[in-house]
Amino acid sequence: MSDVAWFDFSDLCNKALGAADYLAIGRAFHTVFLANIPRLTMQERDQVRRFITLIDSLYECHTKVVCTAELDPIPLFYVSEEERNMSIADEIFAWDRTASRLMEMRSSGYIR
Repeated sequence: MSDVAWFDFSDLCNKALGAADYLAIGRAFHTVFLANIPRLTMQERDQVRRFITLIDSLYECHTKVVCTAELDPIPLFYVSEEERNMSIADEIFAWDRTASRLMEMRSSGYIR
């Protein structure tokens, strides 16, 4: 296992990558720096899904993640009232899990 890796959000979430790619990163590095995470909306649904998969994969590998983002994890994904009334419950549920995992990944218990 190597030490650390640095990625820009666009390198990992704006390209057609999936769980196998993200798991390979998690297995290769004990710490991943992820820079420039933007505020996400349903207009960026593909990027939202990739980011969720990325965090799930790194969490599964118990990889330490250091992020720079426009906002804290919870408000990072914006869903309008109109979108909430549409059938996007899966994305909202998955995002809530991702935000929770990002908060846990900040804890001293996870970092150890």
